[in-house]
Amino acid sequence: MNVTFETVICAWDEKIPALLIQLVNTLLFCRTEEELRQSIDKLRETTELDEYFTYGYGSHHFWCNQRISKGNVLFIQSRLFIAEF
Repeated sequence: MNVTFETVICAWDEKIPALLIQLVNTLLFCRTEEELRQSIDKLRETTELDEYFTYGYGSHHFWCNQRISKGNVLFIQSRLFIAEF
């Protein structure tokens, strides 16, 4: 996976840096799209990933945006990063 950050990280909560590192490490250790999807599902179950970030999949990439506040429906419009697989 190739992870490219596209904007600054807003660490408005002390949990964000550790969670973001865990997310990026998860991405970097995956070798296939299927492995990535399974790893993200597991990360969702074991962390508060959905409370701080919104994300999804494109045809050849995974994208991530940061939420404005914990659990908020709104998110920062600039994409935080993209991971190409």
